[in-house]
Amino acid sequence: MDALTPFATPLTTLLIIIALLCFKKDVSRLVTWLISFAHFEKTKEGYSVKSAQPLQPVLTSSTQEQALLEVTQEAQQKLTNSASDSKKPSWIDAFLESDYETAAKLIKIEFLATSDDNERYSLRCMHANLVFHVDAMAAKSLFEALITESPTETGAYSYWGNVP
Repeated sequence: MDALTPFATPLTTLLIIIALLCFKKDVSRLVTWLISFAHFEKTKEGYSVKSAQPLQPVLTSSTQEQALLEVTQEAQQKLTNSASDSKKPSWIDAFLESDYETAAKLIKIEFLATSDDNERYSLRCMHANLVFHVDAMAAKSLFEALITESPTETGAYSYWGNVP
């Protein structure tokens, strides 16, 4: 290793010159970019770089503009579709407005349409909870029916136990 020490500086210089020649265009852009800054300034948030030359706007091609326009139109269409879907009556909205009778009717429609047994059970428990706010005795028989059908499931117990 000591035999290469006298050649280390000239060898490093030679490698840098070769790299500069190979990447001449990139190096010249880097140097131009570095020279374009007027000065650095310390601010409260950190450091700010002031440029001597104003930044030029990025120009896009017509195909990029067309693609951007298509994506924007698709996004607007999805937003309008989701807005029209959200206009359907929801049991959650009725529940949040303390309209328990409407919420119970809407959740019953939802659990009758559901094919997944776990989701149906959860919706039936919530239905019984909503019915409790309207008619406690009817809710009691709904909870008892849920417990009789699935005595090992905890949903009916926890909903019935947390009824106000």
